Amino acid sequence: MVTARHRIWLGALVAAACTPFAADDGSRPTSEAGARLPTADAATPAEAGEIPPPPVIPDASANEPPRKTVTWSFTNDNLMTGFSYPNHNGTQQVGRDSVSYTSAPASFRSRIGPHEGQSAARYGFRPYADAAKAGRYRIDLQLKMTCELEDTSQKVSVVELYCTGGTSAPVVILMYDPIKKGLAFQGSHKPAPTSGETKTYPQRPFPSLALNEWHHITIDAVFGHDDGALSLLLDGQAVNEVPAATEIGLGCAGSPMSFQVGLAAILTGATGDCTAHYDDVVFEYPE
Repeated sequence: MVTARHRIWLGALVAAACTPFAADDGSRPTSEAGARLPTADAATPAEAGEIPPPPVIPDASANEPPRKTVTWSFTNDNLMTGFSYPNHNGTQQVGRDSVSYTSAPASFRSRIGPHEGQSAARYGFRPYADAAKAGRYRIDLQLKMTCELEDTSQKVSVVELYCTGGTSAPVVILMYDPIKKGLAFQGSHKPAPTSGETKTYPQRPFPSLALNEWHHITIDAVFGHDDGALSLLLDGQAVNEVPAATEIGLGCAGSPMSFQVGLAAILTGATGDCTAHYDDVVFEYPE
């Protein structure tokens, strides 16, 4: 028997079934499955403040010359493969580590200790036969530090983009501070290739670096023009305490250049030692 309650429920169901669908007037796009997509003026998550925007890193300009890329994954037993020269001084040890790496089969291990004078356990690459070229340089690598130095205030050089001619000095040095247990930039530049003047920019300390862990480091440097630029990513996060662009200036333009990977420091009177592992090293430079 159909009660009054049933008649009300059936009437509502029929009315709903007979109601036409709203026509799509094109004001909102739909997906292939018919689902409504956000309107064009909807705020993105970053604009709405839900997630922070990604760090801005300089990209290569279409006006820049072609670039070359050199990579080192240390797959060869001969560590000199791909490098131009060794730089081994004092108390040092270099080798391949097949236990700790980010890409099989091995990483490059660099170790230095106290010595009367500089200790260096690194390899260098010369991108040019003569003078460096103006433009953009990029260093990208995986780094793991194990540093137990005491009785020294000396910082340890980790990576260098180094001017080698005349009175010029390194344009970019990434260093490890064993006291603050963090990274720092240090270096200098020549305001002009012919000026003979060298300007040192102050050290810029960075946040502490967790030891015995792999870290992803990317350095962008632009020099050889009226002013330069320098940026650093540490584990994907932009580090703001880098030298100002005007402190990079003309950099190495007109001088020979070397890119050096491995540890170096003057550790006279120090105790302990310092070890770094490097893997998936990439160096990009103007062709």
